[in-house]
Amino acid sequence: MNEWWGYSREFGWLFLDRTIENNMPERHSALLFIICEEKRAIEIDRNLWEAPFITYEKLYLEELSDERRIIEEKKLSGFKAKKDIYKEIAHQFFKKIRNDDYDRKASKNLIPRYIPSEGKKVLSNEQNINKTNESDNSNLFDKFINISSISFAIFMFIVFVQQNVWLGLYVLPALFFFGAISGLLGDVNFKSKALTSVKSFSNNIVMVIVGLIFLFVAIGLLGVFDSCETKYRKAWEACNDKYNGKCSYLGPKFKPSCDLEQYLED
Repeated sequence: MNEWWGYSREFGWLFLDRTIENNMPERHSALLFIICEEKRAIEIDRNLWEAPFITYEKLYLEELSDERRIIEEKKLSGFKAKKDIYKEIAHQFFKKIRNDDYDRKASKNLIPRYIPSEGKKVLSNEQNINKTNESDNSNLFDKFINISSISFAIFMFIVFVQQNVWLGLYVLPALFFFGAISGLLGDVNFKSKALTSVKSFSNNIVMVIVGLIFLFVAIGLLGVFDSCETKYRKAWEACNDKYNGKCSYLGPKFKPSCDLEQYLED
């Protein structure tokens, strides 16, 4: 057969015309492929002409799910109907390369050569498809969680306003809201300065809120927010613990700084 069709994860469907001298089996030069989707030629090292980088059409189709196989078979059939166009493109390029009057340096610019990145892991076609699907599903789930968090934050804020709760608790809906905004914007580098500013502002707000929460928890554990009555109760408990339940008055070591009588009057 003088035609070879295969699939590359890098370029999609490829066509190889074996009648071209560089593509013949006895040659050791780079292969001249046609990228079907773009109708352009590209040189690819002969050593890369193997799976999983470039997979023979039949083997590639066998790896796919039934639904995906139908789509790719239809696409390949359309490309094969244009094989004469691809052959003409390949021969025209090769003819220019072989022309003695043709600038060899220009030919390199005319026909790009694929150079794989060093250390780049090549996945099989099915692995690529599964990886893409998993990534899409994960992104959809993350978006759902973030949008739900924004809705929950707004609902929580409205309830707090209606119930007239302590002002410090408003950090909770703020944390949900700005955390979700940061999640929706993700790690994308936006060209828009406005979106970049929103993303940066949201991240800073989240860090401040988390810091405040840790501060409130630490202060709460230290008892700073305890009422005067609670402080006296704890003081009596501590005094009785020290003197075996015989504490009759609170000395300077245990007595809180607040005035209990004034507290009860208020």
